[in-house]
Amino acid sequence: MPKKQPIKVTITSVTILKVFAIVLLLLFLYAIRDIVVLLLLSMVLAAALDPWVDWLQKKGLPRGLGIASIYLALISVFSLAVILIIPPVLEQAGQLYVNFPNIIEE
Repeated sequence: MPKKQPIKVTITSVTILKVFAIVLLLLFLYAIRDIVVLLLLSMVLAAALDPWVDWLQKKGLPRGLGIASIYLALISVFSLAVILIIPPVLEQAGQLYVNFPNIIEE
């Protein structure tokens, strides 16, 4: 059985500084995580709306007005969806609350 050679580990001051810098960078990214998420979401939204805005611009609508009209249309669609969905959900939740003891007994 051959004799095992000892493993030599050297830690220089540069290595310690690099580890310290990486830890600081990770802490900084953790501190601004909300900003990074908002930035990424805004980039995705801008990329998704760009073809529609370009199409409206080709039709003669100014870019700013096209963006505003798309936002208005999206907000209207989501508002309409919420207005149409919430009342039936509340009604069914009320019926479930009233009938829950009977359902459990069965």
